[in-house]
Amino acid sequence: IEQSWLEQIRRKPTQDWQAYDFWLRGRSALRRSGLTAIEQARRYFQQALARDPDFARAYVGLAIAQLYEWGCFSWNHWVFLQADALELANKAVTLDDQDHQAHCILGMTQLYRGDYEGARRRLLYAIELNPNDADVLAHASVGLALVGEHQPAVEAGRRALRLSPYHPEWYTTFAGIALFAAREYEEAITTMAPAPEAICNTPAFIAAC
Repeated sequence: IEQSWLEQIRRKPTQDWQAYDFWLRGRSALRRSGLTAIEQARRYFQQALARDPDFARAYVGLAIAQLYEWGCFSWNHWVFLQADALELANKAVTLDDQDHQAHCILGMTQLYRGDYEGARRRLLYAIELNPNDADVLAHASVGLALVGEHQPAVEAGRRALRLSPYHPEWYTTFAGIALFAAREYEEAITTMAPAPEAICNTPAFIAAC
């Protein structure tokens, strides 16, 4: 459904795009790899906020962009990126406290700041709000694994892959990390094998398994 809508808005004149259209384009850009795609996504999310300053999902998108830039491109800049990501995610939750994606990304930012209990609560709550969002389940799988909630992490990763069979490649690594943490090494290898370089540390986890 999202892909169909994306194709429609690509054929529309720029001045007719609405906030959701910009958000959807930003989301699509984040599914590609590289700093260029991240910067493009940021521009779309900022344009969405120019149309609707209270659009929580646009803040979610900007927070994800900060996480993605740090994750594989700017480790040395995390001290700056993490503060931005946390502020953006908090803003999203403030605007819409029932948005499961906002809670998920806030949980991930809390995780990387060392607030493990806060991250655990947020990630579990995000799944409780919507147990059928594959993107959230994939993020939660790796997040929960890193705070020691191994069984919920594995269940979230498996469910993400099942709900979205034509998923982005990064799903396999996130689900694979959850399996690795739970010591399900053979399944972890099988899960990550179709996309052995999905993200920068996928080969390391396959080797560790």
